[in-house]
Formats: sequence, structure tokens, C-alpha cells
Amino acid sequence: MSIGREGITVRGLLWSRTVPRSDVEGMTSYPALKWRSHSGRHIYTPLTAFMDVPGLLPAIRVHNDACLNRLSRTLRRRRPS
Repeated sequence: MSIGREGITVRGLLWSRTVPRSDVEGMTSYPALKWRSHSGRHIYTPLTAFMDVPGLLPAIRVHNDACLNRLSRTLRRRRPS
């Protein structure tokens, strides 16, 4: 995942998606990026790289939590016009 001025790019194993910052509504605890398409449809893009799974090493869990907290703080900031 990368956070840019105009959008958030979520990289996946089979696909990547860039969501415009203006379309993002928030995050879920899943974790997933919650956003609305131009047609008004709600879309959830999973952030699978940051999921808490059984057997996850503690250091990785701490890193993932820090990344999700950073994304959450970024989303709370004023969106670009």
C-alpha cells in the first residue's frame, strides 16, 4: 500500500487498485479501505497484507498495527479538494 496526495494504492497478489482520496470514507477493522464509487456504490478493498492471522510474529503484528494507524491518521486529515 502507498499513500499519495491524490490516492491510496493497494497492491495485491493478482491486482492493484488506486482509490482517489476524495472517494475514501474510512477503514474497517477487517482491515479494509471503505470507499464509494462515482456511481455511489460502496466498495471495500481488503488490506490483506495487514491482516492479523494466527501465528503472526509479534514484530510483524506491531509493524502492521503501526501501518494501519498511520493510514487511519492520514484519512482523518482534511481531504484534498
